[in-house]
Amino acid sequence: MSFILHPRLEADTVPVKQLGLSRLLLMNDATWPWLILVPEHPDVSEIHQLGPAERMVLIEEIAYVSETM
Repeated sequence: MSFILHPRLEADTVPVKQLGLSRLLLMNDATWPWLILVPEHPDVSEIHQLGPAERMVLIEEIAYVSETM
């Protein structure tokens, strides 16, 4: 099964960048610059469902985005 972004996220966000594990999305809200990282794994909705190596990659992607901001 391939990854499909939840329709609500697709409707409420703008794609910014593809990272190694995640899609970086910008929430379509002019009040706050909300960035969302969505790991592209089917049937995963929570961080604890990722394996240990993938959790480490996600943390590094979060750090990258934070530093870039």
